[in-house]
Amino acid sequence: MSRRNSLSLIGTLGLVSAVVHWAGAQSPIETYDGGAGAKAQEHHGPVLSNRGPVQITPPALTPSDKPTYTDPHGRLEIYIDKERGYLKSLRFPLLLKDASARSIDRYAVLDGVSSSELDDQVTHIAINAQAQIPHIVVDCLNRASGLAVRKIYSIDAARSEVIKTVEIDAPSEELVSIVSTTVLSDQARKGGYYYQYQSHVGLRRMAFLTAAIGDAYRIETGDDMHSGVLTVTRPDVDFTYGEVHLYTNQTPQYLVVAEGDFLRNKGDRNTLLTNQGWQLPRGGWVQVGPGRGVQRVSWLYSATKGTHLMWHADYHKRYFFSAFAPERPLAKGMDLAFDASFIRQYQIAKHVDGRLEVFEDENVLGGMAKFKRLQKIVEGLGPRAWAPCLLYETTSTRSDLLTDNMYFTVDSRGGPETLRIIKKKDYLAFVREMQRNLPRLHLLNYEVGGYWEYVETIQKHPELALHTYLHAGLKIMHSPPRYGPYYEMLGDKYLEFQKEGLSLYTDGAIHGDRAAILPDGEFVFESHEIGFAGEKRMAERLRAAGGMYWSNQPSAPWADIGYLEAQWDSEIMADWRYMGDRLQLYKLHEFRPNTLVGLFLMCDEYIHQCLAYNLVPCLNDRIGTAYQTSQVPEELARLRWPLRQAKMAPVPLRPVVWEQPNSPLETTVMTLPGTVYLAAISHSAEQHAADLSVDLSRVVDRKPYAIWKAAVTEGPWVGLERERGRQPEAAHNPPYTNAYKDVKAEVTFGPAKNAKWNGLHLTLPDVSIPRRDSVFFFMSTIPAVVRSVEGRDVIWPVSSQPHIQIKHHPDGTLLIA
Repeated sequence: MSRRNSLSLIGTLGLVSAVVHWAGAQSPIETYDGGAGAKAQEHHGPVLSNRGPVQITPPALTPSDKPTYTDPHGRLEIYIDKERGYLKSLRFPLLLKDASARSIDRYAVLDGVSSSELDDQVTHIAINAQAQIPHIVVDCLNRASGLAVRKIYSIDAARSEVIKTVEIDAPSEELVSIVSTTVLSDQARKGGYYYQYQSHVGLRRMAFLTAAIGDAYRIETGDDMHSGVLTVTRPDVDFTYGEVHLYTNQTPQYLVVAEGDFLRNKGDRNTLLTNQGWQLPRGGWVQVGPGRGVQRVSWLYSATKGTHLMWHADYHKRYFFSAFAPERPLAKGMDLAFDASFIRQYQIAKHVDGRLEVFEDENVLGGMAKFKRLQKIVEGLGPRAWAPCLLYETTSTRSDLLTDNMYFTVDSRGGPETLRIIKKKDYLAFVREMQRNLPRLHLLNYEVGGYWEYVETIQKHPELALHTYLHAGLKIMHSPPRYGPYYEMLGDKYLEFQKEGLSLYTDGAIHGDRAAILPDGEFVFESHEIGFAGEKRMAERLRAAGGMYWSNQPSAPWADIGYLEAQWDSEIMADWRYMGDRLQLYKLHEFRPNTLVGLFLMCDEYIHQCLAYNLVPCLNDRIGTAYQTSQVPEELARLRWPLRQAKMAPVPLRPVVWEQPNSPLETTVMTLPGTVYLAAISHSAEQHAADLSVDLSRVVDRKPYAIWKAAVTEGPWVGLERERGRQPEAAHNPPYTNAYKDVKAEVTFGPAKNAKWNGLHLTLPDVSIPRRDSVFFFMSTIPAVVRSVEGRDVIWPVSSQPHIQIKHHPDGTLLIA
């Protein structure tokens, strides 16, 4: 680095100093002819099949069938069956010749006559090819169930997509849901892989080779959550096709289906992979019948050039973000340093005459002394750094929302016999004392999303819940709420709490429709739209008053911060891909600049993942023994801090986990203003070498000025022998420390050697990665890097930092803003 400039910047952010290094001659860049994409892997493992063939599949085209609509530019072709109105074929000739999908709907009627599109009789069909959005309208009468069905196919050939909207009406009152079966052509499916999306609590694999599926495979996600989106990717030909539900009655649907307790085992609405395609539910249930009007369900069929990452990036930009992102970005988002996890109040306070008295004790796990250390870590990062800290459910309203009651647990058992009631004014006095001690930790309160049998609200107003169930382990009844009044009351309560700086954290992040038969025999249904509107309105009220709303799902609807509730359990330790193949989609669907918080983890696999994906680390172990804060989370926070603005790029760094099942590498591509970085984590117990390759044409428009190879060569976890997926223990007695080394982390970097380019396709040959370690490649797309901010070394060689961005002006000068 031949030139060095020191600059002072004065603006609304205050005085900021930056040291900028020029990077013009760092690394020679070579070119070569080649760069072929990764080839799909043959399948040699067991066939996955835990279900028989699906009930109904769509008949194929016949030689006499003609397209119902053909795009004049040859981008899309659609066939609608003239007698039944189902999607007989959908093709995208310019993306992949002969790749096609056909799909048929099944109408599941609760406690009634179920049927399918094969029972539909077309009464009228209209084609409007000249409209701004060309569309096909098909009117049908279903002979088996008596449903009146209108199907509207809206066509956007420029974006290679079709939206199908089904309008349903019926002469009698019924609950109806739609489940579709899709059959893919060999060209779309063979040699590729399927990819689903899961709620974070269903920590199992998301990617499957198409050749690995037998008749039908039920994806193990738990009984009440399953994927509402599926894609099939042919990486060898750069093609992805996918389907996802979008709306119920114009109300957006999340990309996970939440199945209510009342409907379990009432019909096969599971997401299934099949040897020809898939079965996919289209959202939840709708209530049809006299006086209710037409009920509408909409979903998307679409294709793209690229892998499932690009498909999801398009869906995120066009549908997901606009539907579920907070209506304004979280101003503090990029300065979120780490998550301080939770405070168990009985470890820092005692219950005295209805009040909480805070005490300090160095020997108490989770006590105030520990959280003061977390406070110092935040202060050491910079003046803008902050961290969330949960006041755990041991003190919460427990949905006693129509009283002034808070519930304090006097010990770790957590049952009703351990509870003491604290009035709101006394609880808020405790909150103010916490904030005085921990001013850089933003406090939030935990709400589990239901009424406990002993709270006054549900005792006096049983109509606020539809049903109850026995809560596991506690032998008490828990009543999930009616979402409409629940979110209204929760908003009222937390509008008052947040005046004292106490934000809301909800445990139930994805609501679904609900129904029950009440004791008097009345059937009650609460639709998806009611829950959607209630939660959205609550989040808007809290933010409008200057507060925040958090929830425990990656990119939870309207939440300022989302959480990944994960743990390296026995199955994940046996196959790290159960964790690795989901993090990219969680990262891709972030509501930037908000970032994803990872919970429950402290093993060094997670340390590498935090740095690779720019996850917000949790610094307080929440699984098993409650260790004292070690040097590892402190160093992890320091290492991640300069990267906190990084976001996911929708391109794969190969080898990539879903395409090469035998590779030990977890790889990703991230971007910062002026910088791209590649990360590769090796899960092998031996030294591993691989050729890394990536097509950066979707990310940058020119070759970088320089490429650095970087690695953490010293640190608390470097070179340490430990059990996979576990934080190494040094003592099982107080003070419950761990075996990570008490040393500072050091990053070394130098010019990458032998980088080869074919256009913007980069190959880094024979990259060697130490066992169970990671390596990074930082690319500067402008000829400078920031090396220090506010007097602190930024550790990584990147071309910008939050609040300091270097831009390459067309006249060749550099602008710093």
